[in-house]
Amino acid sequence: MRLLKDVIGQHGGLGIRPPFAGPGVRAMFFFRHLDTWPPVDADLSSRLTGPEAARDNRARMLGKAGVQAEALCLVRQVHGHRVIRVDAPTESALEADGMITDVPGLALAILVADCAPVLLYDPVRRAVGACHSGWRGTVQQIVARAIEGMRDEYGTNPGDLHVAIGPCIRRCCYEVDDAVADRVRSTPLERALLPRFGRPGKYVFSLPHAIRLTAEACGVQPDRVYDAGICTSCRNRHLFSHRREGERAGRQMAVIALGVGD
Repeated sequence: MRLLKDVIGQHGGLGIRPPFAGPGVRAMFFFRHLDTWPPVDADLSSRLTGPEAARDNRARMLGKAGVQAEALCLVRQVHGHRVIRVDAPTESALEADGMITDVPGLALAILVADCAPVLLYDPVRRAVGACHSGWRGTVQQIVARAIEGMRDEYGTNPGDLHVAIGPCIRRCCYEVDDAVADRVRSTPLERALLPRFGRPGKYVFSLPHAIRLTAEACGVQPDRVYDAGICTSCRNRHLFSHRREGERAGRQMAVIALGVGD
């Protein structure tokens, strides 16, 4: 697994671009700030700012990433494992936590504030996917479901896939209890769980490690799994964190879109 290091933006804003991003595919993990000085928070959901302000913020950020705001696809995320195919722009109330498409220009977007945003790219079959993977989605292996969906819909070979894991809460800050630990232990992801020293009944869980295990078990090559290596709780100055900020936390966005005419 390789770390992402390509940070875009002049003033600590915008975000991190996966190594596979380029003319053929636009992809970005956005930070919480607009690329301005002084930095200005940009909640990309409508929870805190309302729908009009959220749309304006998304359009401004997407434009800098080379993505058309009119091509955006959003779903109602419910911490589940449902992955849907999308063929047209939507800001739907449809419940899902993952999307896949092979339509050029269509921008799949995930909103997060500690959960892991995961972007998938198949350069051979020209298809992309995006997943919202909190502990529930991770335990239910939503990334595996996205890979299976891309295989079934587009003929994707998992060995051709690139998988990028964006900023999320990490093991350093992600303490869970016995109830969550028991769910993790019931899956092949137990290696991503460790007991917390000096705190009986408490554990630390690594979402990126668990997602990597899932992707590699599906056949993704280890050197094509990329990790931002950034904790949302530790880097709360640049990223929203629900665990650190509670209900005051906005949402940052991850987006991926196939290039048009490439």
